[in-house]
Amino acid sequence: MHHADVFLFLAQARGLTPAAYESEAEGLLENVEGKFRITEVTVRPHITVNGEAELERAREIMEGAEGECFISNSVKSKVKIIAAFSGAPSPK
Repeated sequence: MHHADVFLFLAQARGLTPAAYESEAEGLLENVEGKFRITEVTVRPHITVNGEAELERAREIMEGAEGECFISNSVKSKVKIIAAFSGAPSPK
């Protein structure tokens, strides 16, 4: 499970349903001792929640997801997660 799956699983378990979830990733490829390797992966998830009140809960859940991410815990590359959060405007 990668961070998105973990985040969405944890969010659902805690009663938080994001309005939207998007993510992009990039890798840094370097020549290490004559072999090309991905030495760093940066993941940039953007989570939109239903209103400002859910922002802090979403941030806390993302912190937990980072620690539980199977891929992050399995690869030798450094994995950076730079999350962005926004609150969807409340319907009038």
